[in-house]
Amino acid sequence: MLNSFTRSRPLPLLVVGFAFSVAAFVAPHLAIADTAPLVLSTNYRLGESAPQIRLIQQFLNADGFAVASSGPGSRGDETTFFGLLTYRALKNFQANEGLPPTGYLGPLTRAAIALRTMSNATATPETATSTAAIASSIPASTSSAPTFAFGVAQPNPLPVGYTPGYGGGGGSSGAPSATPAAPVISSIAPSAVSDVSATITWTTDEPSTSLVEYGPTSSYGLSSGTTTLATSHAITLTGLSADTAYHFEVQSANASGALSRSGDNSFETAYLGYVATRGYIDVGDNTTDKQLMSRTFHYARSNITSLQLVLPDWWINGSAASEQLMAKSATTTASIEYPVGTFTQVTFGGSATGTIPAGGTLVSDPVSVTIPSGAEFYVRVFFENASGIVYSGKGDPSFGDATTIGTSTVQDQTMGGTVANNAGSEMYAPAAIIGTTTEPSVFIVGDSRIYGNDDPSDDTSGDAGEVARAIGPNFAYVNAGASGLRTDFLVNFLNADEPSDANMYKLASYASDIINETGVVDVILGSTTPQIENNLATLWSLFPPGIPVYQTTMPPYTTSTDGWTTLVNQTPNSDDAARIATDDWIRTTPLGLAGYFEVANLMESAQDSGLWKVPGYTTDGVHETTTGNIDIETSGLFATSTITR
Repeated sequence: MLNSFTRSRPLPLLVVGFAFSVAAFVAPHLAIADTAPLVLSTNYRLGESAPQIRLIQQFLNADGFAVASSGPGSRGDETTFFGLLTYRALKNFQANEGLPPTGYLGPLTRAAIALRTMSNATATPETATSTAAIASSIPASTSSAPTFAFGVAQPNPLPVGYTPGYGGGGGSSGAPSATPAAPVISSIAPSAVSDVSATITWTTDEPSTSLVEYGPTSSYGLSSGTTTLATSHAITLTGLSADTAYHFEVQSANASGALSRSGDNSFETAYLGYVATRGYIDVGDNTTDKQLMSRTFHYARSNITSLQLVLPDWWINGSAASEQLMAKSATTTASIEYPVGTFTQVTFGGSATGTIPAGGTLVSDPVSVTIPSGAEFYVRVFFENASGIVYSGKGDPSFGDATTIGTSTVQDQTMGGTVANNAGSEMYAPAAIIGTTTEPSVFIVGDSRIYGNDDPSDDTSGDAGEVARAIGPNFAYVNAGASGLRTDFLVNFLNADEPSDANMYKLASYASDIINETGVVDVILGSTTPQIENNLATLWSLFPPGIPVYQTTMPPYTTSTDGWTTLVNQTPNSDDAARIATDDWIRTTPLGLAGYFEVANLMESAQDSGLWKVPGYTTDGVHETTTGNIDIETSGLFATSTITR
């Protein structure tokens, strides 16, 4: 390091910008005369060519900062071009010496190289060439410059107007000069972001080089670019890790060498997550019928080029302490219908027919299909199980859902035909539709308020319930609501240590965000505030790690003598104090919680009043009506600015 360099005798004066004679060197040691440092007479930056650059590359290769392991720039094959490989190696050297790692070879770096070569002067050379041969390639200069002692400038060695890393200097004499104007960088944007690559684009106001430094922190560590001069820049970064935040900085230097840097930016690579709406956990079984043929509609919330279906052979009973697992395996076929009347076969391990493990989940092969964000499409599934069928009750035949059920004569219509509906609102939908995405996706879990008991999906969106109706217009989701679901039961469902109860945990692991609503059933059943808080804290800790968990506050539970048309005729539940205390605790954002959504205040006449807004917000004192859930949707509570990756 410069600030720790010591010698046993006085250090000769180093004249920056003046050509001394130097010896050649051969890796791994420099063969230099005892008093002859390698003094470079000119500043250099990315994109330049000069004979001295070969010496710089030779020095870096010999001093442990290899320019390249093979080919141009490697030991014995050094060049006269200051390219990206030289730039990176020089940055490593600068960082090692305690200098700003700019990749620009200015006065401080030239002095550091001189000091380093002087410190190596006592090394035993393996071979050597004449001092004159090396010196002849260095342009001479007669200008004076400040002296250096032990790496400290005496006085400041920087020319007037020079800023390290941003241009300035660079003349062969090293004399003070005004800083050249650097290019103006604008319109920086990551694009074409996948799970393993991303393209960074930007513009400059004059032809300039292109360089992106990037990495998992703002220290970067990786770089990619080109010295070709352009005003529109696009650098593709490859070999990235999925579902990872990357920091990056763009840099551009113009023809005169003046460099601009953007400062820190960031993006996240894609992950395997939900890409469409209306994923449902099933909430019932039918052991009489053994077959079903379903057609369910969904909306893409990413630009889909490939997707996978997650198909269940299990269901949730909110009043039971564990997942309900079907006794036998199911066989299935499936397709994607987009546009209407065009079918793409879904495969499972390369076969058109798949087997869902008894009580388990089957994930299809990736299906190549292009569906733009916002487009409606259909999923067709044929399901057969000798122990019965499972279903969700949120089918909406008015807007395209249809399910045919039967004991043995249901036809497989996955690749065509009109699916008749004889199951009412019962349907079999994928538990999730997943794909590679950069968009947020949400696992919503809770009781009948999440499920949407008093909120039929009465429009073309198909979204229903306290949260899904609000987030469905913007985000892909899975609705994991079930009537009567208690927090302590959900703890059992999510306990990944119990293989029989791991289905919900695995399903939640695809989400970028989790919203939990449970708690009010606990209140109604008489749980104390400490019990509810302890169960919620345990629950939050059991969700898949790394996924932020949010909690909703709980609207009240009341009775009414006039059908909830007035406040005065409502009576709060006798245990409402536990709800109020738990809501107040949630508002403190306890450990394990990324945040909360203030649903209670939207439904109560006033915070902690214990009374529903009137009229029309509830018809039973427990569940929001469609009116109430539309208020939640239009409030902006679940806006795109609040749910992000």
